[in-house]
Amino acid sequence: MLLINNYNIALLYHSIKEYDLAIKQLKKTLIFGENILGKDHFELARCYKLMGNIYKEKKEYDKASHFLNKALLMTKKGLRVCLT
Repeated sequence: MLLINNYNIALLYHSIKEYDLAIKQLKKTLIFGENILGKDHFELARCYKLMGNIYKEKKEYDKASHFLNKALLMTKKGLRVCLT
C-alpha cells in the first residue's frame, strides 16, 4: 500500500509540473519497492516509465531514454513471467 501511495504522490507532483519533486518521490518509491519486491521486479517498471517521461518533459533526453528503456526491459521480463 505504501508503494502505491508513494507512486501516487509522484504522479501528483508530475501533474502540477513539479518535476524535481516528482523525481525525488520516485527515487524514494524505487528504494522502498526494491526492498519489498526485489530490484528487478516488473511492477517497478511504472516508476521508471514515469521517471523517463518526466525527464523527457524536462528535455533531458539521455536520462529519459535510459529510464524508458529500463521500464521496457522490465515490462518484457514481467510478460515472460506471466506467460510461463
